[in-house]
Amino acid sequence: MEKMTINKQYEQIQNFLKDNGAPQEMITFISERMAQVAKKNARRSDKPTAKQAENLDLMNQIVATMEDGKRYRVSEINKFDFLTEYSANKVNALVRGLKLDGRVIKETEKNIAYFVKA
Repeated sequence: MEKMTINKQYEQIQNFLKDNGAPQEMITFISERMAQVAKKNARRSDKPTAKQAENLDLMNQIVATMEDGKRYRVSEINKFDFLTEYSANKVNALVRGLKLDGRVIKETEKNIAYFVKA
């Protein structure tokens, strides 16, 4: 089932109102709501937030610092000079993002996760 967006819901309401002879004020009200949603959606930016840009920069630094063929645990990556101020959870999230991007490969040995530069 396709997700029903608010604009699609408003369109269906508007069509229902038109088909059933509703007063023009109701149809105009729904049209105004649709315009508000469109305006709000237009303000959204595809530009990353400051935090997203910072995380992307950190991820690039992690990949640049990793040696080819060497396996790293998250705790070892956390000891990189530029990451010491960040928590292990933050570093783990960054490494997970790198794995999803395909920039690192996860290897598991005896239930210990190692990451290798792709």
